[in-house]
Amino acid sequence: MKEWAYYQMSLWNVEGGFTMPIVYDKMIKKFDEAGLNSYKIKKDKIIGTVTYQKIKHGGDIDTRTIARMCKFFDCQPGDLLDYVPDDEADKEESED
Repeated sequence: MKEWAYYQMSLWNVEGGFTMPIVYDKMIKKFDEAGLNSYKIKKDKIIGTVTYQKIKHGGDIDTRTIARMCKFFDCQPGDLLDYVPDDEADKEESED
């Protein structure tokens, strides 16, 4: 099992489509450090519970969510997520 969560955001270009792998570990760590769980996020209306689950378990999130999390944590996007080139992501998947 991987030690880091691997999720992909799908982006489209003129030639067709491509996938850009994004790792949300830093955001998940910030959630944990702040004591945020799905109940607290719903109660305090920080982000939607579906969006929270997408972050925790995989799935696409949009830039509005990233902006909202940057505002909430008073940080920059790079403090919440990392880009992992496809060759590194493929290597990690093959190690499972």
